[in-house]
Amino acid sequence: MSTSLPRKPACRRVAMIDIPEPGEGGAHGFRHEEGHEAVLPLAAALARQGHAVDIYRVRTSAAQASCEDVQAGVRIHRVALLGPWPLDHHGRLSQTVMAFADAIKRTALQVWPCDVVHAWGALAGLAGLRLTAGRVLPLVWSPGAGVCQGALAGIASVLARRADAVLCRSEAQRERLVQRFGALQGRTRVVSHGCDTTQFRPRARGALRLSLGLPPDGLLVLWGQGASDVWATSGREAPPAYLPFLRALHKLPAHTVTLGDPARSHGAPLSAVGVHCLPEGWRGLRGAALRSAVCAAADVTVMPAAHWDPDHLCPRESMACGTPVLVLPAVGDEELRSLVADGAAGRMLRHAHPDALRDALRDWPQHPRAAATLDMGCLLRARTFFTWAKAAEHTFAAYEAARRPAATRDDCRPLTLVRCLPRPLGAQPAGVNA
Repeated sequence: MSTSLPRKPACRRVAMIDIPEPGEGGAHGFRHEEGHEAVLPLAAALARQGHAVDIYRVRTSAAQASCEDVQAGVRIHRVALLGPWPLDHHGRLSQTVMAFADAIKRTALQVWPCDVVHAWGALAGLAGLRLTAGRVLPLVWSPGAGVCQGALAGIASVLARRADAVLCRSEAQRERLVQRFGALQGRTRVVSHGCDTTQFRPRARGALRLSLGLPPDGLLVLWGQGASDVWATSGREAPPAYLPFLRALHKLPAHTVTLGDPARSHGAPLSAVGVHCLPEGWRGLRGAALRSAVCAAADVTVMPAAHWDPDHLCPRESMACGTPVLVLPAVGDEELRSLVADGAAGRMLRHAHPDALRDALRDWPQHPRAAATLDMGCLLRARTFFTWAKAAEHTFAAYEAARRPAATRDDCRPLTLVRCLPRPLGAQPAGVNA
């Protein structure tokens, strides 16, 4: 009788290329030295499982590269890049990105080669193609949440054909990518980001609300649709589809809050229906830190399933804070329905009607024991399925799956794949030499 223990997965060295997508502001449309919010917690979780992660980010504020040991097994390299980023004065995007890739090569002499390259975003994917060209080395790509346009769309089409694995953070994002790039079929994996499960502090909710500038008492409802998305569902001219629901919430003895900039709501101020908007940077909080704080302060999160965007406010973050999710049903809401586990970590309304929402929330604060049971059910589900440790396990499985086709690949990626895309971000590429 064999008593051998399960084999422990081999430790791998991972190179994460972290270049955020440029925003509407062009070359300075993003905070280029901060990177994606999911990279550092995922790297930390991989390191706790015995792997080594080197994160490469752009540094334009100084001519010298820098290196920082975040924790055991995680190191951030800020690669110095002279000149404007991500575009130079002539708009040669690919040349600037490849200069960054060459700078990584010069910086990483002590840690290269690695076992897998994980690129975050289209620009990082282009740098990853440059780094893996001529090497039997897998390239894993995590696309950005938004829709690529201009030269970035051309880069994304190349990555759709050449990346060994594509990691999507939700089933909805995977379906969009497969519909847009048919070559992705069979190489996509849904690997959801993890959540911080240390924000559950029910006795500190009043103090947390005060720190966020919210009413300390009464029922606090978090509307899970962004301020700019409320009006985008029906167009700028038509009345928003969810305005009756917000009016129904306004009639309750409750406070409603949402995330987003009220100046971009394309319509009447949301304050007219009693909705308080918290923009990015509110009270010094951004990204996941702001979302977690608001979720922890709320008593319930209302998620409209018809226009649910998994990349805006994920119900996992709400459940990780012990805040139950109340879902307005719609056709095709299976993914959201499976996340909340109706009755265990949230509730599904039978009908998406303002009166049904008002009736469901009217008695919410009058049953503290039932509410506490639901809160603990949310927390238990989040700590079982939605932790960063789980995300790291699924990500590592994608790495190992990508290593197999890379090891048996007959032809390496030619350098001509990333030779030039000499077009500014706003221009449509005529084509990409595949």
